[in-house]
Amino acid sequence: PSAADGSFLTRALGAFKTPSLRNLAYSDPYMHNGLYRTLEDAVSQKVRASGFARSAALRSAAAPLLKMRMTTADVAPVTAFLRALNDLPAE
Repeated sequence: PSAADGSFLTRALGAFKTPSLRNLAYSDPYMHNGLYRTLEDAVSQKVRASGFARSAALRSAAAPLLKMRMTTADVAPVTAFLRALNDLPAE
């Protein structure tokens, strides 16, 4: 069967779970190996990796890293936005 026959979509539905950004501030540590203790550390690492990718210091960089144009000045606003997606703590 081809991907265009409609059954592919039915089979693929729910096959991939995209993690939510909701309550991200409560889910530390971050990254697949738990290396980063804070959101700021995790976002800063992506900024550094993007810089390395654009300067060709990171071999075989993923396309999104090459396109990313964040700077260290963007870390605080981005992490503030991510924290704004948190539910209010239960009282």
